[in-house]
Amino acid sequence: MWGTFVDHARRNPVGTTLVLALAYALVFAALRLAFSDSIATDDSQENVFAQVWSLGYQARQPPLYVWLLKLVQSVLGPGIEGFVLVRYLLMVAFAGLAAAVARRVVRDPAWAVASAASYAAIYQIGWMQHQMFTHTAMLMVTLTAGMLAFMRYVEAPSLGRALVLGAAIGLGGLSKHSYWIFPVLLCLVALRRPAIRHRLDWRHLVLAAFVAALLYSPYALWLVQAKGSVAAEAQATVRHLAGFGDRVVRGLPSVAGAVLGFLFPLLLLVAAIVPQSLDPRRRSPVPPPGRPDWLRLLGDLAAAGLVVLVAALLLFGVATFKERHMHALFLLAPLWLMGRAGALGSSRQRTILVAAFGVVAAAAALVRTATFLYPDRPFCTPVCRETKPYRELGPALAGAGYGAATLVATENDLAGNLRALLPGARVVSTALPIETLPPASPGAACVLVWESAPEPVPPPPDVAARAIPGAPEGEVSIPWRSPLRADGWRMSVYRFRPLEPSAPACIPGRS
Repeated sequence: MWGTFVDHARRNPVGTTLVLALAYALVFAALRLAFSDSIATDDSQENVFAQVWSLGYQARQPPLYVWLLKLVQSVLGPGIEGFVLVRYLLMVAFAGLAAAVARRVVRDPAWAVASAASYAAIYQIGWMQHQMFTHTAMLMVTLTAGMLAFMRYVEAPSLGRALVLGAAIGLGGLSKHSYWIFPVLLCLVALRRPAIRHRLDWRHLVLAAFVAALLYSPYALWLVQAKGSVAAEAQATVRHLAGFGDRVVRGLPSVAGAVLGFLFPLLLLVAAIVPQSLDPRRRSPVPPPGRPDWLRLLGDLAAAGLVVLVAALLLFGVATFKERHMHALFLLAPLWLMGRAGALGSSRQRTILVAAFGVVAAAAALVRTATFLYPDRPFCTPVCRETKPYRELGPALAGAGYGAATLVATENDLAGNLRALLPGARVVSTALPIETLPPASPGAACVLVWESAPEPVPPPPDVAARAIPGAPEGEVSIPWRSPLRADGWRMSVYRFRPLEPSAPACIPGRS
């Protein structure tokens, strides 16, 4: 049976990967849909943005993910089903693209399937992506598509393939701002490889750049006119170290931690099972003269990413390095690791490594199940946002006459769930810019909604000050439910109160 599977993987590595990825996605999607219909973390914010079509929604993130979500919601509505479909559609697409890239990196086509599967053994992907990541999930797809488009162009340069490359780069820019570092580094490291450099037609590359700019330009124009700026958003989230000594002593360990943390536990598994693959003295086979050495190119790309981080630290004092921000620099590094493991490892070592991936994926599914069955410590702290109850809040607001009102929530999780519960309402989050929202309906009521327990998020003073004097305040208490705990072991309490029609979020026609 195993031999038959390997033979099939050798004949069709991408198709095999897609089947495996689909099965993997179905398991995790079924877990999510079976236990909770609440919307949490990044999804909540995107649900607020997706109320309207727009060239842009915020300076912090480009719009491609929201566009895809909005398209799916036109069929499925703003509930959890659309988010689950988008999340796992992107995951399956990424797996197929990763296998197609790996097919050009490794010698054994079956090992390309294992290389794509290795991403399940990366915490930031095999665990975190099931809970959050929206624009980052889109980045993973567009970056890998860009790499595949570049490989295909180098293999057989043509006008058509140059246009596809340009389109991939343009869509990448629309997925996440950090994407742009990838084509720059790819160009630099490719020029170091004669077998690749000699195949590049600069007329084609100029045309590809034009296509990319054409696709990106509408959002770029929107960004110029937006109130926020990419630089300001970056400045607000980046920590700096002033002294050079601090940059070396405190900053370099942060760089190492971010890179190693991003590749954890895959790097640990490779080091433990195929240690010779990490020995720089051991060289992997060199392709025939004139053929691109894609394995070494990916190694160069990872090294260039590390240089970028160290330069940002030592030259500019940037000291904010987090594992979840490393995708644009090191997303393809696992394929380099797997390429080395496949070339230098024995058959037994490779089999054990693949089995380890299966164990990690199974463990993730078991822990994910346990989190839904017992939504409390130690599985999530302080509150499991994916299982926080909201369902009864919708009927309560609709029963009070607010089913088509403007609902002003004090935080994004509440806002995203209000939109799912009351699709006919206009939902505002005080944490998001109102410029991206649909206009309020003339004469519609406006209501402030906030959580008072267990995670109280009181209204901002300027918003609370616009509450209608003497208006009654509503309250909805919703018990938490869990198969392994008694109903009501925790209560979520929400309050709502009407706002004055002249409050900024309630002005009819304001958009």
